[in-house]
Amino acid sequence: PRDDRKFIVFESSLKKLFKVCRTCYAPCKSVSRVSGTMLKVQTLCAKNHCLLWRSQPVMNGKAAGNVLMSAGILFTGASPTSVLRTLEHINIQVFTLRTFHNYQRGYLLPAINKIWREQQEELFLQLEGQEVDLAGDGRCDSPGFSAKYMTYSLHAAQLNKIIHFEQVQVGECAAVKSSTSMEKHAFLKCLEKVKDRGLSVVSMTTDRHVQIAKHMRTEEPTIRHYFDGWHISKGIKKKLAAQAKRAGCSVLDVWIQPASNHLFWCAALSDGNQELLLDMWKSVQNHVANKHTDHPGLYTHCAHEDLGEREWLVPGTRAHDKFVEVTMAPRLLKDIRQLAPSTHTFSLEAFHSVLIGFAPKSVCFSSDGMRARTQLAILHFNENANREQAVSADGSLQFKIKHPKSRKGVKVVRPKQADPTYNYVDLLLTETEKCCKLWRSFRIAFAANKSAAPPPMSHSFPGPSKAELVATRRSRFATGSGRTSL
Repeated sequence: PRDDRKFIVFESSLKKLFKVCRTCYAPCKSVSRVSGTMLKVQTLCAKNHCLLWRSQPVMNGKAAGNVLMSAGILFTGASPTSVLRTLEHINIQVFTLRTFHNYQRGYLLPAINKIWREQQEELFLQLEGQEVDLAGDGRCDSPGFSAKYMTYSLHAAQLNKIIHFEQVQVGECAAVKSSTSMEKHAFLKCLEKVKDRGLSVVSMTTDRHVQIAKHMRTEEPTIRHYFDGWHISKGIKKKLAAQAKRAGCSVLDVWIQPASNHLFWCAALSDGNQELLLDMWKSVQNHVANKHTDHPGLYTHCAHEDLGEREWLVPGTRAHDKFVEVTMAPRLLKDIRQLAPSTHTFSLEAFHSVLIGFAPKSVCFSSDGMRARTQLAILHFNENANREQAVSADGSLQFKIKHPKSRKGVKVVRPKQADPTYNYVDLLLTETEKCCKLWRSFRIAFAANKSAAPPPMSHSFPGPSKAELVATRRSRFATGSGRTSL
């Protein structure tokens, strides 16, 4: 049914087709019944010729349009409330939001989970017998420090794909009493999964999370733990930008991006030598002062050619002192020793951008709904992660101009990727049809797919019933029925 073309047909136009009997061409009466997106029309003429017509096929008792509409909403990451309200505004007959959630729970979530598990198993098989470099990063479901869910994802550099994720809810166990403790718990669950699967993890790149760093240092000494350069660079740029706003330090604006570039250059050329990496980074305090030779340590002189005139920082001035204060901070120097030479988490940041499209932070989802939308985002990301650069009609490579916020209006050019594909949606629709044929009713589907999700957070805080709350409600403003003014 999904391959059939669908049209929007007005009721007045449709009724013209049922004015006469198909058998004897006599006038007939028609009775219509709507079931979600499906219309049933029964006609009867004076000679008792009866006709029952359906606007769409039926899949094991379920209207195909209802199933496909629900699948289309979820598989694209759309909001069911917005989509259904849009259709209702123009009087297109659709099912209710509750019916959508029944389809989602009974047929769509099992289909998504099965396709994801199958593809995840294929990824694990591809990595068997290899030394795997992983990168991990977490994403909260809402901004600030009041998140309910933490989604921690692992990215395999060899495949440039997400191979596993874990979703943690605040309060689901004693180790997750607050949102600040979710990231470590989710990370440990991810690491346990890949180790149980038999993957040989040789390196792990994360942000500078203190609890994760301590665990890797004390409990996983055989795995090289690196810090992601993008997160370190982001912190340096933010602190230098703050110092540049101070009196006499405006010249620091010129050196914010060069400092970030120098960090990545050090990581790439140090080849994992921690002492060389640290000495290369320390040379930046001399470089900005126009001193390019006689650096202490293993890196004795700058590798660049003559740079000409620049807005150099004068040693002893406030600007140079603040630059050194930021770039030579003790904790920063300690963490730079673990700077990742090649593996970074920017692919995970790109995945988080995809995840926003499927699970916006402004919308609250159930535990199962959040998990399914994360799986959808991974399926989409993995299918399109290795797209080639787009080519124009004359065969030349295409580029696009971007205006990154971090570059403060400076234009940059980046390769334009080919259009994304959605082959995973065909797999999901096929599996959804199988689920509909397997479970005839919602009740049977619910029983076959019982959720193991943690209970809602409100269950941890028992309180009065709704009736008691209504009875004791007071308002300073309203004095209508059922309300008492203070």
